[in-house]
Amino acid sequence: MLPPKLARMMINLSGANPTSSIILDPFCGSGTIPMEAALMGFKHIIGSDISEKAIKDSNTNTDWLYAQKFLHPVTEKSEIEFHVTKAETVDKILPNPVDAVVAETYLGPPKHGWDRPALEALKAELMKMYRDSLATLSKKLKPHGTIVIAFPAFVVKNEIIKLPLKKAIEEAGLLIDGTWIYKRPDQMTAREIVRIKKRT
Repeated sequence: MLPPKLARMMINLSGANPTSSIILDPFCGSGTIPMEAALMGFKHIIGSDISEKAIKDSNTNTDWLYAQKFLHPVTEKSEIEFHVTKAETVDKILPNPVDAVVAETYLGPPKHGWDRPALEALKAELMKMYRDSLATLSKKLKPHGTIVIAFPAFVVKNEIIKLPLKKAIEEAGLLIDGTWIYKRPDQMTAREIVRIKKRT
């Protein structure tokens, strides 16, 4: 589960303006990033996920947040919306381009250790999804918008193995603008936070 403090850091890394930006999380899960964005005062938040259960959980969690009166006054309930869709086809539910995409992708199955053949197979599976998703997100990102995504990085014998993201990002018409590793000492799957801009 994405730690709320990390979700907030990723939103800040996007540089999006809470009062004027449309922010999208196309892998929203139970709604951590949309809820943190709401708490930060964002006025227009869109979440989507392939899982119907995840979207149901996001709606439930957001309703609870409103019931507790934790939200910034400028964020109206009608301005947070959730949709069931794959990230690769999220453009179908977006009438307008967005200012920022902030998300944690699927990190792979929980593991207490990785062997090389299993890791290589997982990397190939994940990269196919990421390539398709990045191509779609690039089309729906405003020219000066920003994408901040947490991708998995795998710990093998104290070495961190990153995904080959650069080519997939560039093929989508995007450029890497910064990367950071987020990892607890006992984790076998770390997070590589990547900030991405449109190529001009």
